[in-house]
Amino acid sequence: MNGGSLPANVKRTSALRRVPPLEAIRFRPECGGEGDVCAFELPRDTFPITVEAPSGRAMTIAPGDAFLATPGYRESRRWAVGSVPASGLVPGNDYWVLSDSGVVGELISYSALEMGHLGRVRYLGAVCGDRGETLNIRQFAVTDFGGTDHNAPVYLVLGTSSEVGKTTAGVAVLQSLRMQGHTTVIALKATGTPSIAEIARYQDFGAAQAFDCIDFGLPTTYPVGREEISDIFAKEVDFCLSLPAEALVVECAGDPVSANAPARAPRLSDSAALRSQDNPCRGRRTRRDGREARACGNRAHDQLDNGPVHRYADHARTNRGAVRHPRNKSGPRPRPGNAIAFVGRRRIAE
Repeated sequence: MNGGSLPANVKRTSALRRVPPLEAIRFRPECGGEGDVCAFELPRDTFPITVEAPSGRAMTIAPGDAFLATPGYRESRRWAVGSVPASGLVPGNDYWVLSDSGVVGELISYSALEMGHLGRVRYLGAVCGDRGETLNIRQFAVTDFGGTDHNAPVYLVLGTSSEVGKTTAGVAVLQSLRMQGHTTVIALKATGTPSIAEIARYQDFGAAQAFDCIDFGLPTTYPVGREEISDIFAKEVDFCLSLPAEALVVECAGDPVSANAPARAPRLSDSAALRSQDNPCRGRRTRRDGREARACGNRAHDQLDNGPVHRYADHARTNRGAVRHPRNKSGPRPRPGNAIAFVGRRRIAE
């Protein structure tokens, strides 16, 4: 398979939002790794898919369209599960769009829930820069981590699963801070599968700035147990605390284990763990050091009916067998979940 070129206005997904416009888009047939800027094509014999554009709007990829996205991992009992092969994506092979932000990989399983982005695409090659280097989103990530710590309090929101109200809890914390007179609050969606629509929600409710893992060079924070995840989290929080702000709201999104939230939470010390109640910002409790801590959150339940049931595919094939189960398929159902809020003032545990 030979390389090629694409027009400068070729469609690109939101995972590449930090990659600047390219006057000439050239790709070559080499294996694509996590975070590489890669060219894909939606086959003409399939249905359109819907992904998120860098502007945040829903963008349709039509059959026959070429577009730019990136290889990555995703692990979710509610949505799709997929990974990047050890040797990378192979030019000419078929893979799957695992998230609406444009994360592409081998499909392992997916749920019965409707996902407009899920579709089989052909990998064309990796996009190269002016000097012939393979472009990767890490090249365009935030790099200034050495600023002064403004000692802002950190509000950390965790959850027992995806879709249990973590963003709702985070927005409730943000609203409460704004009502108390805080004019500059930073929001960080530290884990999970990012999207512009989600961080924009924090901005809609008054966050001065909002960041996610794409800003720090990762298409997602999966798979579980990745070695550098603690260092990445430290850099994320260091950068956000170096910005002039009165508070930092950190949401650990996604499934808590697979998105590496447990590996990140202990890095914030001097925190009080508070279980959220049905009403946001309902209660106040006293911390061990005598300072007052606030519990802000939203108790939410997974969908007990029509919940996802995963079917695992044969890795030796092109994963066309990883089809979703009908909604009446018997199998495990998710349990109710909770969003949990932490608040602390110390930055990072040394």
